Amino acid sequence: MIYFHPSISSTILTMWIVMALILLLAFAATRGMKTVPRRLQNMVEWAYEFGRDSQWGWVVRGARRYYPIFAAFFILILFSNWSGLVPPYRQAAAASGTHERRQT
Repeated sequence: MIYFHPSISSTILTMWIVMALILLLAFAATRGMKTVPRRLQNMVEWAYEFGRDSQWGWVVRGARRYYPIFAAFFILILFSNWSGLVPPYRQAAAASGTHERRQT
């Protein structure tokens, strides 16, 4: 018999929180878009266009249509790594014993 015990680890919980924050940022940046962008819309458009336009000198021409998925993975991984620098998360990881211990 196969037993399945679903559990939510701290890693999965952190990933869900990061995804929710990214979705909230994207929603806030694209809600009420205007021809002349405001601060948040301008920042998101600049970041997207900078990444899209700066890499095409050395990437194969057919890869341009895959940029949105690579950008999404990059942003998710970047924000997930940054979430490890947040003090409450680090303290919770230290309390649970899931962090690396320094060797002195």
